Amino acid sequence: MFESSSRRQFQKGLDADKQRALRRDSELSLRRKQREEHLQKRRKKIINRGNNNNTSNNNRNIGEQQEAVPLISDIPKYVQMVFNTSSLELNLKGTTGIRQLLSIERDPPTAQICGTGVIPKIISFMYDNTNNNTNNNNDEIKLKLQFESAWVLTNIAASSTQLVSYIVKNGAIEAFVDLFRNTTSPEIADQAVWGLGNIAGDGRLFRNRIIQTGFLNDIVRNIHDLSEEMQQNTVWTISNLFRYKDPMKVADIMEISQLLCRLLRESKDDAVIADCMWALHYISTNPSEGIINHLVLETGVINDCMRLLEKEKCKYEIALHQFEKGQRKQNSYFINNNKEGVDTQNKNNNDQQLLNINKQALLKMNDKVYRPCLRLIGNVLSEPDDLTQAVLDAGYLDVIQPWANHFCSSIRREVMWSFSNILAGSHQQIESLISRDTLLNAIMNAGMYGAIGVKKEAAWCICNAMADAITQQKKSLVEHGAIEVLAGMLKPQHNIKESALVLVIEGLEGILGIYGKAGSMNPYADMFEELEGLDHLERIQADENLSEDAYNAIIMLMRKYYDTDDIIYNNGEEGGELLTAKIDTNTNQFAFGVGGINNTKNNNTSNNNFGNRNNPFGCSNNMNNNRQIYQF
Repeated sequence: MFESSSRRQFQKGLDADKQRALRRDSELSLRRKQREEHLQKRRKKIINRGNNNNTSNNNRNIGEQQEAVPLISDIPKYVQMVFNTSSLELNLKGTTGIRQLLSIERDPPTAQICGTGVIPKIISFMYDNTNNNTNNNNDEIKLKLQFESAWVLTNIAASSTQLVSYIVKNGAIEAFVDLFRNTTSPEIADQAVWGLGNIAGDGRLFRNRIIQTGFLNDIVRNIHDLSEEMQQNTVWTISNLFRYKDPMKVADIMEISQLLCRLLRESKDDAVIADCMWALHYISTNPSEGIINHLVLETGVINDCMRLLEKEKCKYEIALHQFEKGQRKQNSYFINNNKEGVDTQNKNNNDQQLLNINKQALLKMNDKVYRPCLRLIGNVLSEPDDLTQAVLDAGYLDVIQPWANHFCSSIRREVMWSFSNILAGSHQQIESLISRDTLLNAIMNAGMYGAIGVKKEAAWCICNAMADAITQQKKSLVEHGAIEVLAGMLKPQHNIKESALVLVIEGLEGILGIYGKAGSMNPYADMFEELEGLDHLERIQADENLSEDAYNAIIMLMRKYYDTDDIIYNNGEEGGELLTAKIDTNTNQFAFGVGGINNTKNNNTSNNNFGNRNNPFGCSNNMNNNRQIYQF
């Protein structure tokens, strides 16, 4: 079972480095989810970003007043105004009307407007065509026209990929970049960044085209001069530029990551902090060589994550203390005024009260901040042991407890994923986790009572630990419920996949092997059998669709720890041997052992055929009748 090497390997599949790579690439890896919590596109509506009539900055009020929405039937009229060549006022009025229609909250007529052919003309309005002969009034109109045109394209970029492709083909990206570089209006620059963010969020080809314009360098030069609100949009746009996992220039990535880390430490706005963390999370998934090492070892982002998680944990602990204090007062009042039946009622309600209090306290934490933190840390923990150690040294296991028992399955699952990668490390790293009873109990509770996805992650934790855990660590896992978790994963309702089945069997091998093979006293083997684990393996083994690898893994486990050779019997097809109980002819009673008229051959026959799937032996209800079935 164990290969000889400088690094101890268990069942080959549980080599720590390979396990970590498997966890990174498997469908259980949370950072490969199709649905992303981080908003990918944003439509700008008619009343936008906290309309404030008292603001002193006129630019901030461009287009933000509450407006009456025009009718869809007015589209031809607005298109005609946009194409007017003699009046900027009509151009502005037509573009504003189209923008208002595109800002409708539900079912804006985006495709209908794009079908009129007006978009290339609106894109042309975004370029600065001001000359020295124009008067101040025209300059003001052109400024408003640029803003309205950028707003139109921003909302189209928040629609379907087909329409985004249409505006990109007509030069929307280049127009937005030019607008950002040349405008004197912060509000217009912000609108240009917003539009580029929407386009980048639609696909990597569009993202690549934006990067080719040099827009990243423009951001680096100007972001510290932007207002906090504009910084939020800019950081969100950066996160969309880095959300794809294809390689990028390492120099660009490093420069942007340093910028994001500075913003992360300077900003007091949770929205900016959240978008910085999402951007850094996406950067951590980039396959360019050296990026993850740069993030962890040079930027200090892991310490920033711990600082943010510690802040959220403090919110949780303060709220929990307050809720518990209030609950104690309520219980004291109840006891003083209701003498009869108090004990019984308290026992029935106490657990539910604790759950409710814990849930209320967890809700005090800001999920927009801690979600990307957890995701980034999970990515780092899926890397080699030295980066895992950097996370542990930063204090991850000291702050993670509230999330390890979170009521939200997706968050709890993500924490279990991070634990599984820690437990795939060295035995020192394994010890750092399992020595904390609260976290170890959280893993076992997740494996026994969590949602199915959470249970699978908890099973990964146990199985990964078997690669490098020492005997005492394995025993500690068993004492806390490891066998119960693995046996539970084999239940029919979990419909375990073959890859997970083989992993569970390998995990069981690591546990059962502590006390040796069949024939010796093995309390862990007895425990697994008492938990109906063998019954579940027998049921799974009988599945005719089971692959040969999974089938053989079950056979080997049974043969090694349950001495199954002596209890195999054949209910056969034609030509097979039928093993029946021997009858004493003198007493007409069953004799001990097995035998019969057909059981006169060498008892080694079954052993010689062991593992041969083409020769049936074993009595079962398996209608396929072409596999060995062990019964207990």
